[in-house]
Amino acid sequence: MGQIAVSISHEDEFAVATAYGVRKAGGRYLLPPDIEDRLDERERRLLAKLGRLRAMQREVADLEDAVTAGETSGQPERETGDAS
Repeated sequence: MGQIAVSISHEDEFAVATAYGVRKAGGRYLLPPDIEDRLDERERRLLAKLGRLRAMQREVADLEDAVTAGETSGQPERETGDAS
């Protein structure tokens, strides 16, 4: 194979690479035999991570709602800092 063109784009925290080449001789491309299992496992891990992030986002939104409700209900705000 002669020259290969590679393009890399960044999507948030992921990078996607695409390669293009022109084959000058016969043959075929071989992928690892367990590629489907690998991709499935990576997808499961990614979906689990996204689930954890969504849960954290809901928790933060609930805490923000609680703080906002506390401020508007007339409760005194807590003081922070030294008492010296």
